[in-house]
Amino acid sequence: MKGLKHFFLNSMIGLLSFLLFLGVIEFLSWIYVTNRNIPEMSQLEHEKAVKDFLSMSKENSHAGEIAREAVSWGILNHLDNFSSKIPDLKLEAGVHSMLGKLHRKSLFHEDGLGLNDNIEDDYELRGKKTQSLKYIARYKINEHRRRDTGFESVHVPENNLVFLGCSFTFGEGLSQNETVATLIAKSYPHTNTFNLGFLSNSPSKTLFLVQNRKNLFDGINLSLPTDFIFTFIDDHVRRVAGTSSSLNADISLLKKPYFLIENGELIARDMEISRAKSLLKFLGKSYFFQAFNLELPPIQTKDIDHVAEIFHQLQKEIKKKIPHSTFKLVIFPGEKRYAMDLIFALKKRGIELIDYSHLNIYGLLGENSQLLYDPHPSALTNDLYSFLLSKDLRNSLVSKSTGQK
Repeated sequence: MKGLKHFFLNSMIGLLSFLLFLGVIEFLSWIYVTNRNIPEMSQLEHEKAVKDFLSMSKENSHAGEIAREAVSWGILNHLDNFSSKIPDLKLEAGVHSMLGKLHRKSLFHEDGLGLNDNIEDDYELRGKKTQSLKYIARYKINEHRRRDTGFESVHVPENNLVFLGCSFTFGEGLSQNETVATLIAKSYPHTNTFNLGFLSNSPSKTLFLVQNRKNLFDGINLSLPTDFIFTFIDDHVRRVAGTSSSLNADISLLKKPYFLIENGELIARDMEISRAKSLLKFLGKSYFFQAFNLELPPIQTKDIDHVAEIFHQLQKEIKKKIPHSTFKLVIFPGEKRYAMDLIFALKKRGIELIDYSHLNIYGLLGENSQLLYDPHPSALTNDLYSFLLSKDLRNSLVSKSTGQK
């Protein structure tokens, strides 16, 4: 009996010691994560980023003017060549007058298939614990349940340009005239331009929407030639795979549709809130995991192929619904963790690509490349991205539109 008590006592001491050890590791990781600074870029990194941008633009005089004006080492005193200023700089003046008008209507529709309709209001993002304000932005969602571009019905339209993707496409934290869709629309006066970006979206969710939401393309004249542009970021791979970090960032991923490959075919399945997924979400909250960028399960080649197959099926679904359409995938600047493997897998499937993964936006703009306290692109980043994309799209759209050459 004494032996059993001794064993039990030692086991409890061992367990408590182990939990204390984990607590210390988590506490040290918390200190590291909350206090780490983004490494300052060197002059060499800065110069290389500018050269990369200039070489990609193939329009040295104008691009050089933009790059030199944009890169001011954090002191943005003049941005005359840009359509808008960084949203973080204008928030401070307007925050008090805007706080009283927030959240009259939820952005998300109860059917789980996108946004609500007929919204024009200010939305804020605050820290979960401190409730510190991260941004306030005005979103206008039209009667077709998509973010309005202001260019959905231009005079004498010749074609459509439809942007697909997540919050990077939607323009989280940005005003309408700072979104990629609206910025690019200004270069194509005879093109109807649509923003079908949705917050926390993924390739699998986009495919599910195209297959199942009957009113997804309402208000779009599909008799016109139509180009679909999907903006890819690395996190899309994690969202499709359902890794710990993606589940921690968005609990709704637990309930979103996903696709399995069965006998070479993609089959939609409802994602169950299993104990395994709940555990992954819990681990995703760990500061230790965040400190070392750990993912469970780790991303493997089969996950990259899975994402590529979803894009392939998305291309086929769009072509089936709209025969005179094209589909292009654009890799957002700096999103290079999975780019090389994904590009190889996409090219095997005949998907047209525009690759900006090697463009170092942070090297160009520093901390001004993102929203304040938020990893989403700033208006300034969208200006540069839209400038490059508008030029690259012109080669394929110029036969249908009178956009400037």
